[in-house]
Amino acid sequence: MRRKQLVNHYLNTNCITVSREAGPETLMSVFAMSPTQFVPVLDDLRFIGVVFRTEFETDYSAKRSSNSLKPFISKEVPVLAPENTIFEAIEVFKGSNHDIIVVVDEEKNMMGLLHREEVESQYQPRWRRWLGVRS
Repeated sequence: MRRKQLVNHYLNTNCITVSREAGPETLMSVFAMSPTQFVPVLDDLRFIGVVFRTEFETDYSAKRSSNSLKPFISKEVPVLAPENTIFEAIEVFKGSNHDIIVVVDEEKNMMGLLHREEVESQYQPRWRRWLGVRS
C-alpha cells in the first residue's frame, strides 16, 4: 500500500507576497527586483489572488490611474488544502496551464506554493509516465 504524500511536504514557503493595500508602484518595484512571474496578494495572511507579471506589465499603462492592485488581481489560480495529496496536485497541474498551486488552510490563509517543476522533479520517470505528467 502506497503511503499518501501530502502537498504540505512540498510547499515553498519562501515567497514574495504583497498586501492588497499595496499600490501598483509597489508591484512594479517587486517585479523590477525579482525574476518572479507572479506575486500572491494577501489580506494579512488570507489569500486574495495573484498578480501575473505578463498581465501586469501589459495592462499597467492602460490602468495607470488606479491606486489599487484590484484591477490586476487574478483569482483564476488553482488552490488546494494542505491535506490534499501530491497525486491530487499532479492531477490539478495536468488540467491547468498554471505552473503554481496556492496552498491555503481552512481560513484561506496562504501556507505556501507548489511549483509544477519541483513536484514533477520528485517523481521517477515511470511514475511520471503513469501519471501522464508532461516532461
